Amino acid sequence: MNDAKKLPLIHAAAITLFILAAYCNIFSHGFVWDDAFVIVDNPLLDSLKNIPALFLYEDKFDFSSGYYRPITYVSFVIDHAIWGLNPLGYNLTNLILHIEVALAFYLVVRELFKKEWYAFIAALLFSLHPIANETVNFHAGGRNTLLCAFFALLSFFFHMRKKYSAAVACFILAIFSKEFALLMPVLFLINDKLLTDEKVPLKRYVSYIGAMIGYLIVRSYVVTSANVLAQLQIKNILLLTPRLITGYLSNMVLPVRPPWRYFDGRPVRLLFFHGICPGACLCHWPGTEKDCHCRHGDALCLVWID
Repeated sequence: MNDAKKLPLIHAAAITLFILAAYCNIFSHGFVWDDAFVIVDNPLLDSLKNIPALFLYEDKFDFSSGYYRPITYVSFVIDHAIWGLNPLGYNLTNLILHIEVALAFYLVVRELFKKEWYAFIAALLFSLHPIANETVNFHAGGRNTLLCAFFALLSFFFHMRKKYSAAVACFILAIFSKEFALLMPVLFLINDKLLTDEKVPLKRYVSYIGAMIGYLIVRSYVVTSANVLAQLQIKNILLLTPRLITGYLSNMVLPVRPPWRYFDGRPVRLLFFHGICPGACLCHWPGTEKDCHCRHGDALCLVWID
């Protein structure tokens, strides 16, 4: 095997090792917040026989959530079958998925720019940035994002490689993991029109459109409040979007006020910016482990708890 073929394997191994080092303390984390409703007290997760029923299941708490993400629940059923209610197994699944997402992101950037080092550095920044911490640590709120990102990135990769059957299959898995993947055909179209020289026939997108229509039909049957436009509350989105975008961009550049903290209510004070140290584990001082779910969350900050 020549060096050109070895380099991607070395990069993939390095990305995996960096993530394992950054998230090495994840295995002692327990269930928090919505995990109680979604996982611990959910009878649908008790048997693999319930998997077909999950495709007719809406996320519900004390109200209709409007969320329809069956692939996420399928993953929880499999976890439950293997681990029961031991959170270690669910943490392991999230960590493996995060590694897979990072490697899929590496493949996509490598395919886009044809530069190994671009892809390697981009994948490291993507996977070790502290803004991803909640997605990895919070099962009810993060598993759907991990699954959606993994399948969406694979769909984009296969689309660029002109393996359209695989791209459509991954796209279907992505939208049934989280509805945000419905935007992927727009990304495909932008890539095909702006980043490639070939003329792309519109019929190439028929399969994606068909999958979207099928998803929306099933969703309209399952979800109590299935009117997507009504749920979006356009006025509120228009008011909140600039603030959300600004907040996320600022956290990407300087993550000193990340949006995810699961402490017990005691104030958290910022001491100083710690520098680029991906995976720095915080809240490791005696007596704080039980109080802080995302214990290495502020990876670029140093904090203390009163």
